[in-house]
Amino acid sequence: MPSNSLPSLMAMIFLCLCHQAMAQTSDPIPGEIKDWIEQLSQESELAYDYRTITEDLYHFLEEPVNINRAGAEDLSRLHLLTPYQIHSLLNYRKQYGNFLSLYELPLVYGFSVELVKRLEPFIVAGKPKEEGLRQLPPVTGLLQKGRHQLMLRAGGILEKQQGFLSLPDSLLAQKPNARFKGSPFRLYSQWSFRYSDLLRMGVTMDKDPGETFMRNDNPYGFDFNSFHLYIKNSRWLDKLALGDYDIRYGQGLTVWSGFSLSKSSMVFVPIRHQTTMDPYTSSNENRFFRGLAAEKSLGSFRLNLFYSRKRIDANIIDTLADGRKVFSSFQRTGYHRIPREIYDERSIGEQVSGGRLSLNRPHFRLGLNGLVYWYEGRLERPARPENAFRFSGSSNNNWSFDYQATWHLFHFFGEEAISAGEGFALLNGVSAQLSDRMAMMVLHRHYEKDYQALYSGAFSEGPRTQNEQGLYWGIQLDLLPDLAMKGYLDTWRFPWLSYFSDAPVDGWDGLLKLDYKPGTKLHMHLRYQQERRNGGFGAEETDAPALEQHGKYRIRYHIRYRLTSSITSDNRIEWASIHSPDPSRGLMIYQDIGYKSSRCPLRFDIRYAVFDTDDYHSRIYAYEDDLLYRFSVPAYYSRGYRTYLNIKYSWKKIDFWLKLARTAYVDKEEIGSGLQLIEGNHKSSLYFQMRMRF
Repeated sequence: MPSNSLPSLMAMIFLCLCHQAMAQTSDPIPGEIKDWIEQLSQESELAYDYRTITEDLYHFLEEPVNINRAGAEDLSRLHLLTPYQIHSLLNYRKQYGNFLSLYELPLVYGFSVELVKRLEPFIVAGKPKEEGLRQLPPVTGLLQKGRHQLMLRAGGILEKQQGFLSLPDSLLAQKPNARFKGSPFRLYSQWSFRYSDLLRMGVTMDKDPGETFMRNDNPYGFDFNSFHLYIKNSRWLDKLALGDYDIRYGQGLTVWSGFSLSKSSMVFVPIRHQTTMDPYTSSNENRFFRGLAAEKSLGSFRLNLFYSRKRIDANIIDTLADGRKVFSSFQRTGYHRIPREIYDERSIGEQVSGGRLSLNRPHFRLGLNGLVYWYEGRLERPARPENAFRFSGSSNNNWSFDYQATWHLFHFFGEEAISAGEGFALLNGVSAQLSDRMAMMVLHRHYEKDYQALYSGAFSEGPRTQNEQGLYWGIQLDLLPDLAMKGYLDTWRFPWLSYFSDAPVDGWDGLLKLDYKPGTKLHMHLRYQQERRNGGFGAEETDAPALEQHGKYRIRYHIRYRLTSSITSDNRIEWASIHSPDPSRGLMIYQDIGYKSSRCPLRFDIRYAVFDTDDYHSRIYAYEDDLLYRFSVPAYYSRGYRTYLNIKYSWKKIDFWLKLARTAYVDKEEIGSGLQLIEGNHKSSLYFQMRMRF
C-alpha cells in the first residue's frame, strides 16, 4: 500500500465509526496541575506517580462533587483548592444555606470567577441527598449501580536496545547480567470496581520492559501484582482498607506514602491536607503499604490504625550466621530484568505499624501520629561521611504532633516530629487570604541531620526529610480581571554533607509567573525561574572543599489559542542557562495542535518540538499528553527534534488510546548507555491502551 494512502484510510475508518459512537472525549487535567507535574519532574530525578490526581479528576468528571453535601475531605480531592478556600466554602454554606447554582460560588470569600471556571467540570450544586445513600447498599444494589473498569496497556521502545540483543550461550554464561531476561515490551492490566466513593476494589498487574512474563522468575504471570479493597461508611467503621493502600499523616514528617507535592507555580501546594488513607492503585513497586488499615470516628475524635507486611528489594551484601541478610541500600527502581536485580528482588521482609488520633473541630484539627517499622535483616550503609547520620540497623520509629487551624483570614498548619535517637524535625507555616485578589503563605522547616524517617514525604528541597533548614514564601495576586501573578521564594541550607557535596550547601530559588487570559479563546503565561546554590565540592589536591557557585535561569513563554471549537494551538519557547564552572545553555520550541471532534468521540494531539542545549545540565522538561493515568514529561537535551501523535477514540463503553513518539538527534550516533544503549540517532516508542467500562 502506498505510504500516502495510510492517513486517508485511517480517516475513513474514524468517520465510519463516528456514527456508532456514544461518548465524548475530554481532557480533565487543568493547566495548573500540568504545570506542577512538569516542574516537579524538572526539580527531581525521582519517578513520581501522579495517578491519584488524575484518578480523582476523571472520577469527578463522571460523578461531580456535590458542593451542597461535600465535606473537607471530598473538596481536598479536587486538588485545586487551598485549605482556607475549603474552610471558607463550608463556612459560607453553613451561614447562608445550600448553593442555588455554581454562579453563586464567586461570592465565597477567596473564590474568583476564574477559579470557578476551572472547578466547573468537576462540581455540581445539587440537592444534598440527590446522589443516594451515604452508606453501602445491599449486594444487589452494588452490582446494579457500581462501575466496572478493565484497562489493558502494551508498548515499548521500537529500536533494539543493547540488553535485548542475542548473545552466545558461552558469553552469557560468563556475563549473565549482559542481557535482559524478558521481552522489550511493557504489559499492564487493571480491573477495578467502584461504587461512588464508598467502595473501591481492584487488581493491578504490571511487567516492565526486560522483565519475564509467564516464565523463569515470574512463572505465573506479571512481575508486580497488587490488590486493594476500600470500604467507606460501613456499619462498623468509617474506612477500611485491605490489601495495598496509602497512608498520609499530618504534614508528612512521619509518613506520607505515594507522591508528595513540591514547589511550583501552584504556590500553596506545600500545605498537606489530604486524607489519612486511600486505596493504592498505581504500579509503583515501593512506597505503599500492604495489609490492613481502619479508621473510626469517636465523636469529635478520629482513630486510624494500620499494619503492613511485605517483602521489598534491597542490595544484599552478606548473610549472617542466623540466616538474616545484610544489605547496603534499598532498591527503588522496581526493575527485575537481569540476574543481579532478580537476586535483590523482595529479598528483605518489612513490617510497619502505626496510628493516628486526631481531634477534628470546625475551625481546627489536632493529631498525634506514630510509626514503627522493622526489617528481617540489617541495613549497613557504606562508611562514607554523608551516611554518618542516615538510618542504619533493623528498626526505627517516628512520633509527631500536627495541627491545622483557621482564624479570620489566616490558616495555620504544622507538624513537630521526633525519631529514634532523638533526632527531630519541625515544619510550621501560615497562609492568609488577605483579600479576594491576594493570598500569601510562609512556611518554615528545620530538619535535623539525625532525623530519620524512611516513609516521610514532607515539603523539602532535598530528596529526604533530613539535614535541611529553609524558609518558603509564596504569593498569589489577581492584578486585573484578566491578569494574575503567582510566585515564590525559597531559601534553604543543608548543614551537613550530602550525596552531591562534601561540605554544607546553601542557596535559594524563586519563581514568578504571569497569567493573562482576556477571553475564552486566548491564554498565555510568562514564567521566570532562578536558582542560586553555593556548594562544597571536593578539591583534588587539598583536604578542604572548594566552594563553587551554581546558578540556573529559566524563561518560558507559552500561548494557547482556540482556533475553532474543535482545534486548539499551543506554542512554547523556553530558554535555560546554567552558570557554573562549566556553563551551558539550552533552547526549546514546540508547536502543539489538539483536535476534538464535535461529531464523534475522537481526539488527537500532535507536537513538533526542536531543541538545542549544550549538555544534559541545561535540559528542558515539557509535559506531553499521554494515555489515561500515564504521564510523560521527557527531558529535551542535546540537539534534535521530538514529535508525537496521541489519539483517543471512544466506541460505546470502550475507549482506545494510541501514542507514537520519536526523538531524533543531529549530534548523536548512539543514545543511552549500558544495556539501554541504542545504536543510532533516534529513539521511538509506541503504546496502545484500551479501557472497557460496564
